[in-house]
Amino acid sequence: MGQVMVAYEFGVQFLTRLFLTLLFVVVGFLLYQIGMVSIVAWVIYCTIAIAVPTFVASSMRIAAEWERVAVLRFGKFVGMRGPGLFFVIPLLETTPARVDLRVRTYDVPRQRSLSKANVPVTVDAVVYFFVRNPSAAVLKVQNYEKATQLGAQSILRDMIGKFSLDQLLGEREKLT
Repeated sequence: MGQVMVAYEFGVQFLTRLFLTLLFVVVGFLLYQIGMVSIVAWVIYCTIAIAVPTFVASSMRIAAEWERVAVLRFGKFVGMRGPGLFFVIPLLETTPARVDLRVRTYDVPRQRSLSKANVPVTVDAVVYFFVRNPSAAVLKVQNYEKATQLGAQSILRDMIGKFSLDQLLGEREKLT
């Protein structure tokens, strides 16, 4: 889904650039035709007419309703932006990370562990998680998705080791 949003964002930037460039060139050509500017001024005007829309279009970003985007200015965290259309300062600000705020699922692979009574047990699980604080997810953890997956596996093995086989089989609902 993120690739679709990036393609959509690129399309909006392209159309903005195209529209503003054409607008500036047409106005410059009309000024040249009525004799208000010379040919040198018209060339300079057209150069500016290409540079300004490129600058404006490169500053536009779009975040989906369920996304937040981290913005860094010279590598320092400025804030989270989104949802919708927002602007960044080209060359000064970057948007290195997008955080999905929807509930995510992760299927924990089968884990083989020992119960409290030293009986080998194989279990699997499903983890549902979502990001509550997107800025902390970007700034404090290198890869929050992988950290959640590894933490779930570790907690699952730890929980198995705290219970005997009878407790694991008899109290499945309580353990979840």
